Amino acid sequence: MPEPFLDRNQPAYDFFLDYSDSITKSNGIIVNTFESLEAPAIRAIASGACVTNGKTPPLYCIGPLIVDAKDRAGGALDHESSSKCMTWLDAQPSPSVVLLCFGSRGAFSRPRLKEIAIGLERYMLYYQILCNTVTCTK
Repeated sequence: MPEPFLDRNQPAYDFFLDYSDSITKSNGIIVNTFESLEAPAIRAIASGACVTNGKTPPLYCIGPLIVDAKDRAGGALDHESSSKCMTWLDAQPSPSVVLLCFGSRGAFSRPRLKEIAIGLERYMLYYQILCNTVTCTK
C-alpha cells in the first residue's frame, strides 16, 4: 500500500476512501492482469468478498499487454532506457523475473523502494522496479 494511504491525516487517505467507495457504483472494473496470473485475488473480488455493502461490478481483466521483440524494434518503446530494460529481461531465464510496476499513481519513498528491493534480493529473485520520477518520492 502506498505510504500516503497509510496516514489518515494525508489528503490521499480521504481520496483513497472516496475512490474505493465509488468503484462499487461503477458499471465495471478494468484490471491490468489476467485471471490465471492472479486467480485467488480475482475470485475474491468477483465473489463480492471485498465489498461489505453493495455489489461488486463485473471485472474485466485486460492485461498485461506483452510486446514481442519484433514490435519493440520499431515501436514507441524504442528508446534507450526501454531498450536496456527489455534486453536485460530477454536475457533472464523464463519465467524468473518479478516485475513491480506501481503505475502513475503509486507513491513510494526511495527508502521504501530500497526496502522492497532488499527483500527481493534476499529471496534471490531477479526483479525490475518500474516507476516514474513522480512515483519515486524522496
